[in-house]
Amino acid sequence: DDLVGYKKEEAVKADEEGNDKKKSKKGHDARFSHMDHIKTRLDFLQFFLSYGSLQLSVEQVDIVWDSLIVDALVPEECEACFSWLERCSVVKDGVRRFVFDKGMMQHLFVEKMANMDCQVLTRAGFNLFQRYLLAINEKKDKLKRVSGTHNMYVVTTNIVGGDHLWAVVLDANDNDMSCMAITLLNDLH
Repeated sequence: DDLVGYKKEEAVKADEEGNDKKKSKKGHDARFSHMDHIKTRLDFLQFFLSYGSLQLSVEQVDIVWDSLIVDALVPEECEACFSWLERCSVVKDGVRRFVFDKGMMQHLFVEKMANMDCQVLTRAGFNLFQRYLLAINEKKDKLKRVSGTHNMYVVTTNIVGGDHLWAVVLDANDNDMSCMAITLLNDLH
């Protein structure tokens, strides 16, 4: 609720002040920038989820996604959200830890990432997309790991998210994103 409320206030102020507000670095509390407000909320959520026993529901993760990706006031919100999602699924001491339940990666990848506009994809977003694509397809035995390496190869051509990977190659505004997607395709084949 705090994130949604904050974003609504900022959106109203941006509309009242025109495009100048979107270019402004200050949030509604002039002591901190807008992105400081966003990052603080994400850091709090990550801490709470990492050290507590509660998990976010699909609906709650959808709220975070919609607030920061779909309804982003500035591109940096997307980057912060993608980075946060990646930090929420990290490998520590050789063990992958998720602050979400096991179905959340599948939900985020299939329902959110594979349906998003390639033009909002950032470097952090592509890194998250790649991580989820590899993990989900390996779990479904559509990709296999080369013995003794981190390299993977395609077992079947209908990998989950394959169409969106091609869309990134063809439609991304950022040439770096296209090149990263081409490199991933080459590495898998």
